[in-house]
Amino acid sequence: MPDPSRSIVDILNLSTDKCTAELKRRSDESGELELLAELGKTFGNAPTPAIIAKLVNFVKTCYPQAPRPIRTIGIYYFHMTIGGVQRVITSQFPIFKELGIKIVFFTDAHPEPNEYPLPDYVKRVWIPIPDATKPDFREQLAECAEIIKAENVDVFYNHHCSSITHLLWLSLVIKTAIKIPYFAHYHSVASFNIAVNRNYQYLATAGLLKMVELCLVMSRADQLYFSGCEINAVYMPNQYYLPDIKIFPKKQATGHTVLFLARIDPNKRPEDAVKTIEYVTEVIPDAKLLIVGSGWEKYENIVKEVVSNSKAAANIEYCGPTMNVADYYHRADVFLSTSKIEGFPVTLLEAQAFGVPVVCYDMPYLEIIRRPDNGIITVPQEAPAAAAEAIVKVLTEPELYRTKSQNGVATAKHFAEYNFKEQWQQLLANWSSLSKIESDPETLKIFLRTLHQHLYWNNAENQNQLKKLKSDLFRAKQEYQRNAASTSNEIKKLKSKYKRVTNGFSYRLGRTLTWIPRKIRGGVRCLKQHGVAYTCKRIFQKIGILFK
Repeated sequence: MPDPSRSIVDILNLSTDKCTAELKRRSDESGELELLAELGKTFGNAPTPAIIAKLVNFVKTCYPQAPRPIRTIGIYYFHMTIGGVQRVITSQFPIFKELGIKIVFFTDAHPEPNEYPLPDYVKRVWIPIPDATKPDFREQLAECAEIIKAENVDVFYNHHCSSITHLLWLSLVIKTAIKIPYFAHYHSVASFNIAVNRNYQYLATAGLLKMVELCLVMSRADQLYFSGCEINAVYMPNQYYLPDIKIFPKKQATGHTVLFLARIDPNKRPEDAVKTIEYVTEVIPDAKLLIVGSGWEKYENIVKEVVSNSKAAANIEYCGPTMNVADYYHRADVFLSTSKIEGFPVTLLEAQAFGVPVVCYDMPYLEIIRRPDNGIITVPQEAPAAAAEAIVKVLTEPELYRTKSQNGVATAKHFAEYNFKEQWQQLLANWSSLSKIESDPETLKIFLRTLHQHLYWNNAENQNQLKKLKSDLFRAKQEYQRNAASTSNEIKKLKSKYKRVTNGFSYRLGRTLTWIPRKIRGGVRCLKQHGVAYTCKRIFQKIGILFK
C-alpha cells in the first residue's frame, strides 16, 4: 500500500517506475499544481539530472499527448527587443496566419523600446514564470496555468530553452496541469553550454527536452545529437526573406569597408573584429570597420574602450543599433563574423543577398557553411590574423571577389526558397509519427569536431578559473604573511615599551608606595569572597613566602 506520509525526497529516491507511480498518486490526491509546488519547495529551480530523468519519465508515462487539430498556437519568449530569436518568431507569424491558426504570444516582459512590432492578428499576453525560490511560488504556478488555459491554446511553443527555470516549470505546468502538446525551439548549438562551461545547464537542458513532443533545431548535426538523446528533433533553418530590391552579384569591391553587424556580446567577439581590422590596415591603410549592434551596456562600454585604444581607432566607426540594416549592407564590401558560436546566423544570408562576400570564423555545423560553394571564406576560430589575410585577399583579387559574391547570392536565394509552410503543415499534423533520421557519417563527423572544439574551450575556461583561484590564494597568503609580520612587529614594540615602563624609576617607586594598600585591598576582597578561615590561611602562606 502507498504511504501517504512519504516525502517527495523519499519518492524521488525510489526506482524510476515506483517513483512514477507515487508521483501520479500524489498528483491525483492533491492536484498537479500542489505536486509541482511541493517539488519546487524540495529542490528549487535546479534539480539534479537524476531527478530530472525521473520527472521526465513521470510526465511521459502519465501525460502522453497525441496530435490534435491546431486552431490556436501559444508562442512564448521572454522579451521582444531586437535580436535573432525575436526575428525568427516574427517571421513565423505570417506562416501560422496563412495556415489559419490563431496566434497568442506569451511573454513575461512588458512592452519595451526597440521591440519588434507585433501584427494586429497576434494577441500579446503576459504570464508569470514560476520561480521556486519565491514565497508565492504556488500562486505563480496557479496564475501561469490559469492565464494559459484561458487562451484555449492547442499547443504551447517555447522559444526560450537557455533558462533552466523557464524550461523546467513551463514544461511541467504545460504537460501536467494544462495537458496539451509542448514544442520547444532550440536557438543555439547542442553543445553550447559545454563551450561556455555551464555543465549543469548542458545536462539539465538535454534531460528536460525529453519531455517535449517536438524540438526544433537549426542544424542537422544538432538533430543527430538530440535524436540520439531520445528527443524528437527536427531540423528547421531560420526563415529568411530576400530584400525588396533586385539582388545581383557584385563584380568587384567598390571600397574597403568591412561590416561587423551583430549583438554586442562576448560570444560574438567584437574585440576580434577590432584586432582583424588592425591587421588589415597594415596592408590596406584606408580600410574601415563598421561595428553595428547593441548589447549589455557594461560590455558595450568595454568594447568601446577597446576601439578607442586600438591602433586602428581612426579606421573604426561604432554605429550602435539600427532597424535599417540595408544601408550598412549597401556600404559594405566584406562582411566579417568573429562569432564563437551561432545557431543559424541570418546576418550571413543578409550580407550575401546584397552581394557582399563573407569572412567568418569556422563553425562547421552551420547549414550555411555546409552548403557547397557558399560564398563564405572560413578561417580558424580565434584567429584575427587569418581573418585579416582573407579580407585582404578577397578585396585585392577581383576574380575571387566576383566568385564569392556570386556564390553568396545563390546561397541566400537557396535558403529564401525553403518551404516553411509545407514543413509546418506536416509537423502540426504528424509530429508523433516522424521517421527516424538516418545515420549520416559526415554529419556525425561534423558534430564530433564541434564537440571537440567546445570541450577544448570548456577545459581552457576551467584552467583559467584554476589559475585565478591559485592567484587569489597566493595573494591571500601574502596578505596574511604581511599582516602576521606587521602584528609580530607591533607586539615586539608593545613588549619593549612595557619593559621600559616597568623598569622605570617612577613605576617602581609607585609600586613600592602602594604595596601595603594593595595587600589590604586584596585581603578584604578575599575575606568577602571566601570567608575568615580561607583568608587567614592565605595570609600565613604569603608570610611564609616572605621568610623563605
